[in-house]
Amino acid sequence: TLKGLLIHTADEAASIGPDYKTGWGLVNADTAAELVHADSDAGGKQFIKEVTLLDGDFVEFAVKATGGAPLKATMCWTDPVGPVQPLQLNPTNIVLVNDLDLRIISPNGSTNFPWILNPANPSNSATKGDNYRDNVEQVVVTNASADEQFIVRITHKGTLVDDAGQPSFQDVTIIATGIEPETRADLAIAESSFFSDSEIVVWPSMVRQNYRV
Repeated sequence: TLKGLLIHTADEAASIGPDYKTGWGLVNADTAAELVHADSDAGGKQFIKEVTLLDGDFVEFAVKATGGAPLKATMCWTDPVGPVQPLQLNPTNIVLVNDLDLRIISPNGSTNFPWILNPANPSNSATKGDNYRDNVEQVVVTNASADEQFIVRITHKGTLVDDAGQPSFQDVTIIATGIEPETRADLAIAESSFFSDSEIVVWPSMVRQNYRV
């Protein structure tokens, strides 16, 4: 979460998007702190969400653009331990274990992809496409209009595994700005079922919101 927060709020350094020379830019601790403060003021888990992606599943939620600023989402996760790599200078082989994908779906149904870099041409500017190399993905929609609704979606390729290589889940952080805080209704139990030794209680929920029952 801290890594994703610093990446998301960094100032551009050499070019738009990431690059091999300056990474994601210059750390801006003030902007990062302001985002944490804004998230807290809006009720928590509005702009900074920590979620668990289950194997074979997906996570998605709707956001409404503020307009006047890019709609930006950054996804970051701690990838499981992979095979030990041989010593080599600036390797370009793919070592990502759990390959997660971040997409933002526009109101017209078009898909916005994350930044990607090409290690074969390290001086080139970042383009957009399917990022299968990194455990950080960022999608920026520069032309989002006020009150337009977008879908932020997280999926994965293959099977999610843990450090031992066994089927598992993946904890992931998603940070978004250029969006309006969610409207949250008061908690109300919508359905209940009672049995002799157990009971089931159901209520409307939102992605990564805490509830006390």
